[in-house]
Amino acid sequence: MAATGDKPVYLHLCADGTGVRCATVGATELSFGWRSTARPGEVDEELLRLAALSGDEPVMVYDARLLAALLSRPAVEEACRPLRSRIHDLLAGVLLVCPTLRDLSLASVACALSVSDTDAPSDPDDPTACATLCREIEQALRARLQELPPAVLALLRDLLATDADLAWLGISDVEVPALDAAAVEVLLAGRPSAPGQRRRERHLSGAPVSEEAAELLEADGPVAAGLGQYEHRPGQIEMARAVGTALVDGGTLMVEAGTGVGKSLAYLAPAILWSRANCEPVVISTNTKNLQEQLIEKDLPLLRASMGVEFEAALLKGRTNYVCIRRFVTHLRDAIGSMLAEDRRAAAYLVSWFAASDSADLDMIASEATRAFGGLQRLLDQVRSERATCLGRGCPQAKNCPLRVARARARNADVVVSNHALTLADTQFDVLPTSSRLIFDEAHNLESVATDQLGYEASNFSFRELRRTLGGGRHRGIRDSVAAYVNAAPPDRASAIADARARLNSAAETLDAAGAELGAAVTDMCVALDHEAGAGRARIRLGSMVYATGEWQVVGEAVETARSLLDIIDDALGEIAEELAEGAERGSPESDLAAEAAGARAAIGDLSSAIGALMDDEPGAGYVLWAETVKRRWGDFWRLCAAPIDVGPALQRAVYDRRASVVMTSATLTVDGDFDYMRRRLGLDRLETPLRELSVPSPFHYEEQLLLCVPHDIPTSGQEGREEALAEALLDIAQVAEGGTLLLFTSRAQMDRLFGRIRAQLAEMDLSPICQYVSGPRNWLLQQLRERPNTVLFGLKSFWEGVDVPGSALRCVVIVKLPFAVPTDPIVQSRCELAASRGHDGSRDYYIPETILGFKQGIGRLVRSATDQGVVFVLDNRLVTRRYGQRFFDSIPQCRFLVESFEECLQEAERWLKHT
Repeated sequence: MAATGDKPVYLHLCADGTGVRCATVGATELSFGWRSTARPGEVDEELLRLAALSGDEPVMVYDARLLAALLSRPAVEEACRPLRSRIHDLLAGVLLVCPTLRDLSLASVACALSVSDTDAPSDPDDPTACATLCREIEQALRARLQELPPAVLALLRDLLATDADLAWLGISDVEVPALDAAAVEVLLAGRPSAPGQRRRERHLSGAPVSEEAAELLEADGPVAAGLGQYEHRPGQIEMARAVGTALVDGGTLMVEAGTGVGKSLAYLAPAILWSRANCEPVVISTNTKNLQEQLIEKDLPLLRASMGVEFEAALLKGRTNYVCIRRFVTHLRDAIGSMLAEDRRAAAYLVSWFAASDSADLDMIASEATRAFGGLQRLLDQVRSERATCLGRGCPQAKNCPLRVARARARNADVVVSNHALTLADTQFDVLPTSSRLIFDEAHNLESVATDQLGYEASNFSFRELRRTLGGGRHRGIRDSVAAYVNAAPPDRASAIADARARLNSAAETLDAAGAELGAAVTDMCVALDHEAGAGRARIRLGSMVYATGEWQVVGEAVETARSLLDIIDDALGEIAEELAEGAERGSPESDLAAEAAGARAAIGDLSSAIGALMDDEPGAGYVLWAETVKRRWGDFWRLCAAPIDVGPALQRAVYDRRASVVMTSATLTVDGDFDYMRRRLGLDRLETPLRELSVPSPFHYEEQLLLCVPHDIPTSGQEGREEALAEALLDIAQVAEGGTLLLFTSRAQMDRLFGRIRAQLAEMDLSPICQYVSGPRNWLLQQLRERPNTVLFGLKSFWEGVDVPGSALRCVVIVKLPFAVPTDPIVQSRCELAASRGHDGSRDYYIPETILGFKQGIGRLVRSATDQGVVFVLDNRLVTRRYGQRFFDSIPQCRFLVESFEECLQEAERWLKHT
């Protein structure tokens, strides 16, 4: 081993569930590793080899988190201390130079920077090859840096010129035209501005929309020609015809489209044709960001290229997804003068990303960025557009405001992609364009979203958000704006608001203590009255019995204290706004501050209204109220909540009565083979307008593709030996499947216990176990499942749906327990009671159907294409021992089904998988 001068060493760690492999190239070359089953002493002995990197050479690593964690182990910390100070993370440079890059895996970064003839090293698990790739990436980053816009380079230099950790990037050596203070203005000048109103032109082909859409999707149609591997799907054409008819004739259409039907193209094609024929936009509402991205980035571009019909599409999200330029400029200037390197790095990244992002949609920032730049999440919270700080048309940045640009683009679009929460909130068409046609995809989530949207909540998070709006601490808020105005204003103007300012500051400073007092009272009440509380969680349903207790009286007194302070703050801000607005010119400091004060009052009103509704013994017919508290490592969480029991009437007012046509589609809308359950849940059984229903089965051959195994001899929940049996079963299943396995849990505590219990044994089998909340973010976990065939992924509710891993990467899904909701959940209880009051059975007509929908989602994770084949294990024999089990089977596609002992199921699964 030879070290030479200060030439860099490039180090890479390859880690998965089986172990860690490490290599360095450059001035010092090493190669070593250990298995995940290695004893702590063996790991430390291997890590101490890194102490050989004891020269002055910088050590370049791509994503240094794992290395930093390993070098912090007590046995090696002291010996490797000199090394830790010389580690530089290439990921930070990639984020600064390529801020909009979505896939930040080493191979994808290499491809994006064109550093190699191939997209990846010959073996992505070869640490030496990856370390060599790191050397090439560093060189490419230094060259690519020179290509950034001059304004960005000028600001990066101002922010990072003295940053030793990023000196390797060469920012201080970049020659940039002298922009001085104008760099910010130059940066903003390049932002897109809101387009003017588009003149719509009618496109008429003469054919009915339903038939024209069907022809587009035929085997010999233009869409097939535009797809490389097109599969003719008669069900897709049937659905397209039905959607086209619904858009033209009006009324409501429910469509269950099985996996593989291609439902997005089946509703997009007629939506585009109807919109162009009627000069009116169609709104597409989804529940998940993944589907929104699929529609905007894949499906709509495909149709634009193949349909022969010009159209415009836009994605619109809620206000807080977008950057507020005014706040961005304020915090950028603060960061330039900051003494904290963390703040300057976060601002540098945000500058680079803001210049490269057309939409300034903060949702598009890679999660890796918030981990790489410690102060970034705090900065993002400070620069989001918020109603409480928005100056509206009077804002000096209104022309380029990303929110106004997004809304203007949506007004001009033929197809607008939204999300359920925004769609339901926009009852007056204040945000979305006026549209008489609305299509809900992922409609099975509509009741849940409506429940959240129409409910009330007061919590420690509510008080924290209000504290951020008011400011006076680390977050700049209305109090800081008032202080800045007073310092700069003429004495007569400052004195006019002096009394109101003093009341504002006094009440705001007392509000924190009042919120804490309320939280303590709620926590004490929950713990005292929930006789089944445990594991740091307590929850009680509010009602007459609770209202008669002394604990509730304490809560009420704490609430009144908080409400009186909110009233004082609201009055003070109203007085300030009124005084400043009188005679103020638009765009003046007085006008801007008055508008900001009005926005802050709206935020105060929201919390005050929520508390008022929650404290009323009868908050309104059709609501259930409860209180809960959870003890967490980072602090206790408490909340008071109210939620609608039946969302149907609200959906009637907000959606059905306001649209001529509503289409609802999902892969899971039927229970027991019909739409009765979802019709009742969404209030569609009370419609006076026409309602049509269509069930389009999956084109897949499930009897040949899916084996469903239900072992009858694994103990059920609550029975002795259940967890031991589960641990053994999961090990056996993962070994037979050789990885490619998704384990679906309903309880985080159980998932964590089982992951800890069998992790090492899975690794001994050369499998790679990874776990939600333990191993990494959701996107990374899915990437591992797609790319590493030996992966065993432990996941909770978010993995029961929205996971699309076609091919052999996913060969086995295990449903550890049927996804029954917690029966004591207040919403579940109240909905069961409502069903009973209407002559139904709460369990049969609500509790079980809701579980069946979740079960269908879980089953649907496995077979995603016509060539997929695999096994689903259900380790809950209630599916075959309880009378309701048949309803589950009646609600899923007919497949190969086996009920035997676990050993027999395992043997059949092994035979089945060998034929994949």
